[in-house]
Amino acid sequence: MIAHGDELGRTQQGNNNVYCQDNELSWIDWDLDDADAALLEFTRMLVKLRREHPILRRRRFFVGRGLEKVADASHLEPATVELRPPDGTSTRPSLSPADDSPPQVAASAVGPDATARSSAESGPTAPGRTAKPGATAKAGSPAATAEPDGPDETSAADETPEVLPDIEWFDITGDRMDAVDWNNSYARSVMVFLNGDVISERDARGVPIVDDSFLMLLNAHYESLDFVLPAQEYGTTWTVVLDTDHSVEPGDELAAGDTLTAEGRSVVVLTRDPAA
Repeated sequence: MIAHGDELGRTQQGNNNVYCQDNELSWIDWDLDDADAALLEFTRMLVKLRREHPILRRRRFFVGRGLEKVADASHLEPATVELRPPDGTSTRPSLSPADDSPPQVAASAVGPDATARSSAESGPTAPGRTAKPGATAKAGSPAATAEPDGPDETSAADETPEVLPDIEWFDITGDRMDAVDWNNSYARSVMVFLNGDVISERDARGVPIVDDSFLMLLNAHYESLDFVLPAQEYGTTWTVVLDTDHSVEPGDELAAGDTLTAEGRSVVVLTRDPAA
């Protein structure tokens, strides 16, 4: 959110409520110097960029999945799963202190063969635990190593999803971020991919919205850092849209895997055309 005059370099000196101040705190100096004029032009460019690209003004939240899973989900009511206690006599879970058994999902909610399928797919489970329907054996478990029939599994950070999600986060090495990355207290720099090919919205005529995809390099560190652009599945060629520190210029092109140095506390925005 910007207050009036922020785009001109105006400041209220930390006062967030100047409605009663009839002085320099609330006045606007329209005699712009070169720095203020440049800031105004930069703000106009940001407004224009947002207006031209629906991926930057979505009406719905990102979900981190591909189009085949989100295209219609935003228009549906949340699914309802029927809960029953073990004896199956009630459609509501029992709240009686005498009955501390956890509610169970009705067989009809997951299909009559769910138990058989989960046993066949998940393999042995730890004592005292039951396999979840549809669960698959983890790498390193007996079921996964007894009869290998495919290539070795890789970590989530090294895999590229078959359908690119609507949003993806990368560290500065170009690898997909995992839980360890998100919990690094010193990590102040990331890349975020916004997929313009899987916007789960339609225009006024009901036509699916497709836009350019964006890659944003965010360096909140006080020193410059080298960013390695993600694999070509996310984009083979990227074009610079803006750089807050002018290390690169709008129109410059970069390829997947290229290294770009982002100055301290700067933002670089790249874009590519929609996938063919």
